[in-house]
Amino acid sequence: MKTSNPDPTSSRVPAHWSWHYHWLQTLRDRLLENRGAQIAELAKAAESNRVDMDDGGEDEVDHDTALSILSHEQDALYEVDAAIRRILAGSYGICEESGNAIPAARLRAVPWTRYTQEVEKCLEQAGVVSHARS
Repeated sequence: MKTSNPDPTSSRVPAHWSWHYHWLQTLRDRLLENRGAQIAELAKAAESNRVDMDDGGEDEVDHDTALSILSHEQDALYEVDAAIRRILAGSYGICEESGNAIPAARLRAVPWTRYTQEVEKCLEQAGVVSHARS
């Protein structure tokens, strides 16, 4: 994990969202590190020119798996970044659909969530959002 200079934007974070902000920053750093590793793995697979067809098939599966993981982690990174922006904008902890406060326990469990649990359940049932976006 990175131990860089203090984040200058952290002074704009309301005290009651400080834990969430720092946790989201830590999660963001981890996702970026993982993304770097996945990109390196994809580059390695692309450079590999194996003649054996069986090995080529394994390479394709590995490549597809790495792309899937990278896509999932990119989605997670997007949600984490959006939550950080909401903290800085003053809209964090407010359901984007209903305008109601998101319970503290939910924000601790899923700090990047955009919705109350009830609203998210309705949106999932309607097919508007997937569970992964929380």
